[in-house]
Amino acid sequence: ILINFDSTDIEWKDSIQPTEQDKIKNIPFAGATATLDSDPLKAAARFYEIARDRRSVRKFSSQPVDLAIIERCVLAAGTGPSVGSEPWTFCVVSDGGLKAQIREIIESEGSDADKGYLTTVPHLVLIFVKSNYGSKTDYAEEATSIATGILLCALQAAGMNSLVTTPLNCVRLGKLLGRPASEKLL
Repeated sequence: ILINFDSTDIEWKDSIQPTEQDKIKNIPFAGATATLDSDPLKAAARFYEIARDRRSVRKFSSQPVDLAIIERCVLAAGTGPSVGSEPWTFCVVSDGGLKAQIREIIESEGSDADKGYLTTVPHLVLIFVKSNYGSKTDYAEEATSIATGILLCALQAAGMNSLVTTPLNCVRLGKLLGRPASEKLL
């Protein structure tokens, strides 16, 4: 499953739709409408509790995870600041055969030979950044990194474990997933 925020396949639930930069209108912001608690201090404390418990793990359960949970977390990641550019593509891989191919590519790198978790987990999320996007060379990567942080927080809040890695064979993985040469794996 490919979740691309340029796609019309996603049903957007909020009132602000992704738009092209030249079509953005000033929409007054009324402030946060959903919080973890009506008391801001309690909300901040609750968020800290959730974030504090996040760890990168390498042993995962094969217990099924509803794809809708992952999709909702990816939608949260898509709210990251990007000045309307959204220079990211989140590729969610659930197919066992495709996960096995990803594992084979990553294990061929030679670092930590066994990457069994890549085929154990129900879903992988590979995050690509448009490498030729915008005028500031690092901006797309910075925006995508922030979106990735939001994804990690959303997964943690949903009770999911995660692991962030940067494989060396990014080009091969991009080709496997049909990503254009203008995107690189974050």
